[in-house]
Amino acid sequence: MATDSWYQRVTCAVAILATVGSKSPHSHLTKAVAATIIARMDTSGQSDTGILFGGWVHFVLPYFTLPLGILATWIIELSYSPAGQQHIISGSVIETPLYVPEILAGLLAGWFLFEVWPSRTALLAWALPLAFLVWSASSWHETMAMWDSTWDTYFGRNCGGSECLYQVFLTVPFYASTAYSIGAFMRFRTRAGNAVDSAADGIPR
Repeated sequence: MATDSWYQRVTCAVAILATVGSKSPHSHLTKAVAATIIARMDTSGQSDTGILFGGWVHFVLPYFTLPLGILATWIIELSYSPAGQQHIISGSVIETPLYVPEILAGLLAGWFLFEVWPSRTALLAWALPLAFLVWSASSWHETMAMWDSTWDTYFGRNCGGSECLYQVFLTVPFYASTAYSIGAFMRFRTRAGNAVDSAADGIPR
């Protein structure tokens, strides 16, 4: 119950933040609307399958967006072969160190899948990949940094010493999951804004 308590506080804070800054003049409705939407999301996750497919699945789904990003990169390189060369800007954008196709795939997936499975867990999809990344980078820095830079291994262009595998298996999932949470956040903000407007329409003028 204690775990659920901190989890509720964190995700409620994120959800309320999503509605803050809305251009709606009825700002006093923000917290009430956010709480209502969260309650509905929780209710939808109370069935036997809801908790799995409506909540915790958001920790797994970002990983399934990675093949889409890789496919997009492959198509871009086939269409424009110089795009895969890391010494030019396009190579850095679609591959190491920026991995934009994977990020965009995560962003779009977060937007659409939050509509299918509306759960506040989607707003924290980045937490687990971040934990893996921090643990691995810390271990590398303590044992291997004298041979290969920790920054280059996980975030830089010169990751050839590790065949860029640490970026592929740890950094890119963190980027994709962060984009996934941002996409879900944007979708939640849209829904919250609509809810604020709907609630405001019911207020006598």
